[in-house]
Amino acid sequence: MEQHRARIGRGEKSVIFGLDGFSEGVDLPGELCTRVVITKLPFQQLEDPVLKTHSEALEAAGLSAFNLLSLPRAGVKFAQLCGRLLRTETDHGDILVPDVRLARKRYGAQLLRSVPIRHQVV
Repeated sequence: MEQHRARIGRGEKSVIFGLDGFSEGVDLPGELCTRVVITKLPFQQLEDPVLKTHSEALEAAGLSAFNLLSLPRAGVKFAQLCGRLLRTETDHGDILVPDVRLARKRYGAQLLRSVPIRHQVV
């Protein structure tokens, strides 16, 4: 992180590749972060035993585990990921999501509503 900050401070270009841990606790305000690429929508994998058990219980009760569990959790995570870009009121930049589900699935609009920013789907 210090190398990134130094490069940006010198007016150089710098790229940081972050994994899941970058969705929380990283503070790169202003010109330190001007673009975030979210390669895929942040749905949890059903291999997680707690999520799987909860999903099975919802489905057994005739409820939609996707709508009641997976989608809300993905919305929170999506907002956290977008939050890497927008740390202060003056921050600006681009959030790119090349996952076609954002544009093609009905739940894409719901995920976009989880972040209070102007968006354009192409």
